[in-house]
Amino acid sequence: MQPQINEDLEKQLLASEATLKHIKEFLDPEKIAVDVGGYVGTYSTFFAMHSQKVYVFEPVQQLAQQIKNKLRDKVEVQACALSDVSGEVLKFYVPQSMGKYVLSRCSLNATANPGLEQVEVQVPVKRLDDYNLENVSILKIDVEGAEWGVLKGALETIKKSHPALVVEIEERQHPGQSMDIVNWVRDLGYEAFIVHDVEDRLMPVEDLDFKVHQDPKNLKDPFGPMKGIYLNNFVFKPIKK
Repeated sequence: MQPQINEDLEKQLLASEATLKHIKEFLDPEKIAVDVGGYVGTYSTFFAMHSQKVYVFEPVQQLAQQIKNKLRDKVEVQACALSDVSGEVLKFYVPQSMGKYVLSRCSLNATANPGLEQVEVQVPVKRLDDYNLENVSILKIDVEGAEWGVLKGALETIKKSHPALVVEIEERQHPGQSMDIVNWVRDLGYEAFIVHDVEDRLMPVEDLDFKVHQDPKNLKDPFGPMKGIYLNNFVFKPIKK
């Protein structure tokens, strides 16, 4: 059955999230999509419009329930974190700013949010490969500095389906390792780009300069507006064999 598309809602989503227009081509109504770090469901909602089914992983219980209530039978929501270990319960860090929880920056990485107070909770952790998913068109990962663990725990899924990948990677969260993550993915048969939302284009990763394109002074405050250019969404296109 073909997914339902609400054109007005699709326009709203495309306007709110610059990356979506650059990845729409990879979605397939006969395949599944995976959203790791579902947050408020922006990607999940868009994926559901163009996919057979969407698997969403969101360890914050209230966010997971909101996505489930909103999209119902269009999604399979798992209230757990993903990494390269399975069956464990790990520390999960919820930052605070101005007395409010910053749910957009929760992470398994204790050092992901320097300067912010954090509340420590426990969450179940699995690997994406534990779910034995097949026919995956796209895999999106936004886990605030814990993306390499997710990628390693999804290795067999990536090799099997060779989906397009959308991964948020920030040098501030793992200094000196960001390009290692990019090259690890490229070695699996991918071209690497970064979304330049100011210029509305996919920029080849070879043109990326972390000092310029991820200048910490341009990092958006948790509840504030954008300050300047800060590019962190990487798109990996599978190389056709």
